[in-house]
Amino acid sequence: MQKITFKYTLTMLLILASMLIFARGAVKAETSPQQPNGPVLKLSPETYNYKGGSLPIFNMNVTIVNLDPYWDLAGFDIILTFNKTFIKALNITEGPFIETYNFTYIIKREINNTEGYVWLAYMQLMPPEERPTPYGNWTLFTITFSAEMYCQQKIKFITEMPRGLAGFPHPERSEPPYNNSESAVPIPYTAEDANINVIELKQHVLTVDNVNYTVVTESNSTVSTPTVNAPIPALMFTTSGLDGTVGYCNVTVPKNFMWTATVGDWMVLVDGQQVQPQISEDNVNTYIYLTYNQSTHYITIITTSIVPEFSNIPSMLIILLLSATALIAFKTKKNI
Repeated sequence: MQKITFKYTLTMLLILASMLIFARGAVKAETSPQQPNGPVLKLSPETYNYKGGSLPIFNMNVTIVNLDPYWDLAGFDIILTFNKTFIKALNITEGPFIETYNFTYIIKREINNTEGYVWLAYMQLMPPEERPTPYGNWTLFTITFSAEMYCQQKIKFITEMPRGLAGFPHPERSEPPYNNSESAVPIPYTAEDANINVIELKQHVLTVDNVNYTVVTESNSTVSTPTVNAPIPALMFTTSGLDGTVGYCNVTVPKNFMWTATVGDWMVLVDGQQVQPQISEDNVNTYIYLTYNQSTHYITIITTSIVPEFSNIPSMLIILLLSATALIAFKTKKNI
């Protein structure tokens, strides 16, 4: 992940004469045995799964769970990071926690899709005798994202100080993290990231001799429409995805369109090189699953039998023809 440099929010917080929310050089606090556990910052849903033929817009909730009133939450400084090529943040909506507990002093509310982060820093600013004490399980924010490509990635919390949660001063408490301090203290907490799975699921209708055959592809890459070129009994298509990630493609081929005597008779080439996919079948379809390091790849799936319009030719000649075609395309791609 790219290194992100954030301007420190201490200057804004120092204007609050009554307290210091995030202390420069502070360390993450630990609880004493008699203290309640710290809260959990979570993204909900923990895993977002999408399969479809168009890129989705989706919401993620930033929540706080198991917040005990003992911690007397005063403010938070939360940064979420994401792969800027994969998704974009579109909008931030405050959750019910913000209004319920008067966390209305905004220090930072920023979307940065150039570097790939959302930054939220809020605090409660009320006289001690008037302010409510937060507790329980709440949604802090809802963030709307748009997927820019098919991929599988994470949205992550930055947990290094000075990011985190802060509690109001309690100088009467000698236990850490309070240590009889008259300043605000960092609250112990844990953070749970979210998995984002945006999968392309497409039905490709191929017409042969006025008959339609549907080939289905499921992939975390973008898959082109397969083509069949007579007299070669093979499907050819490209995949493209996020560099540095592992891609997969699961191809469902109807047996009334392409078939072999046994699953071992199928052959798959990636950029002209033979690979060993996982192949299974039922009475209706053959399922071909392959993986690769993401970039742009030329995939060829070779069969021994295809609908009658295409005549059979020797398998070795098929391999030579397709390997040459794929290698030419692969070299052309590298030279672009």
